[in-house]
Amino acid sequence: MLFVWITLIIYRPFIWQEYLVSLLGLLLPVVYFVVYYFWHNQLRSFWDETLHTHLAAKHYLFQTTKAYVWLYVVLGVIVLGSLFRLANSTTVLPLKSKKGLSLLFWFLLLSASSAFLNPDFGFTALKMTAIPLSVFSANLFIQIKKDWVGEMLFSFLILAILSVHLAAYLVK
Repeated sequence: MLFVWITLIIYRPFIWQEYLVSLLGLLLPVVYFVVYYFWHNQLRSFWDETLHTHLAAKHYLFQTTKAYVWLYVVLGVIVLGSLFRLANSTTVLPLKSKKGLSLLFWFLLLSASSAFLNPDFGFTALKMTAIPLSVFSANLFIQIKKDWVGEMLFSFLILAILSVHLAAYLVK
């Protein structure tokens, strides 16, 4: 819902009815669940079994082999380079492109932060960050002036992905 509100802020003028409708749409399933559990006298078990256990249980599932570390370093360089290039090139973009890129940036922040609410936190929880990161990295590869830099970054990425697959194949 926060992403919907950010989208409304970026693209539309403030109309309070749109915010109210999105808030009611978010709260309606919760109201149905609370009424159902209250009707069957299980409201306390609803809190204990669903909400409290989900928020309290955290399992961190990071894989840290050397191949994965190399892949994360290459991806980190590409992401940081693309965000740096994006920050430097926003002054020359038209307003519609600026709005779209700021919306993608908010999508990246919200999807990365929502991964921390996942009880099985790992890199599988960060899958939603792939959408904005792929757009940002494609923007980087398009705007690189020297072709050999882009080809070298892409070659490092391919080699890192192949090393992860090769390491996984050799372990089995």
